[in-house]
Amino acid sequence: MSSDLETALAEYGQDLPDRPGTFCRYDVLIDQIADLRDREKCAVFDVARGVLDCPWKKILLIDGLDPPTWPVVDRLLDLDAVGALVPSQRRTAGYNLVLWQWDANKVKPFDPNNDLPLPHNH
Repeated sequence: MSSDLETALAEYGQDLPDRPGTFCRYDVLIDQIADLRDREKCAVFDVARGVLDCPWKKILLIDGLDPPTWPVVDRLLDLDAVGALVPSQRRTAGYNLVLWQWDANKVKPFDPNNDLPLPHNH
């Protein structure tokens, strides 16, 4: 999930420029998020900033190797984090929320008009 629409569009456009998509806002009620948006915050979790900048899709999908971000995720999970705020690779001013685990009751699409084709609990 991205911090704003411009970041979401930039992230989406990097891999799927010609495919249709739906953008929506989410309400996220989770406290266990590691903030990795800058060097000082990365240092709190002993994360080298360069690791976040790795081309993880190429490493995983083309090279067939585990990306260097995976051990970071394992460490953060050991610290009870369920996700992280990370800088966008596509838009300098933006950031993304990456979730590895979540409760569906704590991550809900904001859809007051029921426009999305999803089950609704409201």
